[in-house]
Amino acid sequence: MSSVPNRTPNVLTTAGVITAAEGPNHINAGSALIFTLPLPSIDGIRMQFVDETGHAHIIQCSGSPASGLNANVGTLTFSGTAGSSCELVSRNGRWYTLSLNGVAVS
Repeated sequence: MSSVPNRTPNVLTTAGVITAAEGPNHINAGSALIFTLPLPSIDGIRMQFVDETGHAHIIQCSGSPASGLNANVGTLTFSGTAGSSCELVSRNGRWYTLSLNGVAVS
């Protein structure tokens, strides 16, 4: 028996609001999508996003403050390369990037 946790990823196939929930999110769509990620109300949520299809997806943090990502910006833009990814963690009502791979923050 494996000791590796087996989490079923959330597969995002249409644009819209992303529910803040612990775990992996795989973006699988035939074109670039725009998502809204509300600012967190709980500390310690870790979310991972992986682009499976190679499109310039956008994740926009919404809420107050508008600078809800890394305390000074609010948008993640994927490069359009399959395998681009990022990991976020929540703290004090904001999202902070833990890792970026082919994803720009602005």
